[in-house]
Amino acid sequence: ANNDPLFTKYSFEGIDVDPVNQNIYLAYSDGPAVYNIASQTLQSLEPAGFYDNVHLLIQPYMLDRDTSSGEIFAVNEAEEVVAMTPSNSELRLLAGNIEAKSLYYDSAQQQLYVGSENGELGLISLEDDVYQTILSADEEMDIRAITADNQGYLYFLNDIDNNLYRFDTLSQQIALFSASSDNASKLKGYDNSLVFDAAQHRLITKNDYDDGLIAISLQDGTRSQLPPPKGLEDDIESALVLSQDGKHILFVSDENIYQYDLQNGEISTLFQRRQGQSLFGQIEGMTLYTDKLLLVADDDKSGLWLLNLETKQRAFVQ
Repeated sequence: ANNDPLFTKYSFEGIDVDPVNQNIYLAYSDGPAVYNIASQTLQSLEPAGFYDNVHLLIQPYMLDRDTSSGEIFAVNEAEEVVAMTPSNSELRLLAGNIEAKSLYYDSAQQQLYVGSENGELGLISLEDDVYQTILSADEEMDIRAITADNQGYLYFLNDIDNNLYRFDTLSQQIALFSASSDNASKLKGYDNSLVFDAAQHRLITKNDYDDGLIAISLQDGTRSQLPPPKGLEDDIESALVLSQDGKHILFVSDENIYQYDLQNGEISTLFQRRQGQSLFGQIEGMTLYTDKLLLVADDDKSGLWLLNLETKQRAFVQ
């Protein structure tokens, strides 16, 4: 790799080995590469157009996906919304100049909700990629971490006052749903996510006091602390993901990916960085791509990766 002119100008930042296909993934400051042990070949993993146009640069701290088509939605570095088809690496711009900060995909209606730092809530119809504003907040609002329940309500965090709001998709009315009252239950808007736990009819999110986890009842908005993650030495850093069985939360801490048991607070390591080096860099966005594949994204080095939760195999999304 050091003798290849394609990579000599880049700084080397991390390495990881996929034992399944004998690929060595290399992280450079300007993009990822792969070295195949069997063929002894080195190639860049930058998809065409992935880094070329500034409006398509993905800074995927917020992700969602369409389970039927496999399409991935993300907020990019220019605060726009883009879509990516992994099968052919095709990228397309869905909405620009909207100061996007968060998104939520409604698979039943094939609609993408987008929250902006200017207090605007927008809706993108994926049939024609048309964006429309459905809420312009009267008060100061920065809409982060959108999710929905199964009764027609959207929920989101306001990064200005760190309170939780509810939006009725039928009447298009907004209301304060749960306000922060003390440090122990104070929510954070920035770098956070909301998870809808249908079995318990509640939301799960991070708090701003000790980076623990909070459950918010959807009956009355009351908050309760979940058991602290046992043995976790660092803060919870990334988006939260509810497992397929609804019993675990997946999160990132110190660039490792953990699974947290909602009942007892026990944690187990799903993916661990090696010898102090990290291929994935700063993981900001995470979502289940299928029941066995976890889609992770970082805005530091490499872009988008699919991780197999059973085999631990990793693949770069091209």
